Amino acid sequence: MGKRIAALLALFVLAILLSITAIPALIALIVIGVAACIYAAFKPNPMSSFAMQAGLVVGVTPLAMMAIGWLLLQGMGGGIH
Repeated sequence: MGKRIAALLALFVLAILLSITAIPALIALIVIGVAACIYAAFKPNPMSSFAMQAGLVVGVTPLAMMAIGWLLLQGMGGGIH
């Protein structure tokens, strides 16, 4: 169980760093996360599979980073032009 948590934490940090650096990486991570979740859906026990957990981490982290960035941008009075 500790190895799974360490691997998911490493994926989380990697997704954060890649989401900050480039928009294409952000889009690619979302696509990879969705693909991993779709792949895991066909496994015998999908909710406890590592593929589903990794897909959720990799797919949701860029969306959260984008939402945080948008909220910070709105809070500073800026907009996306």
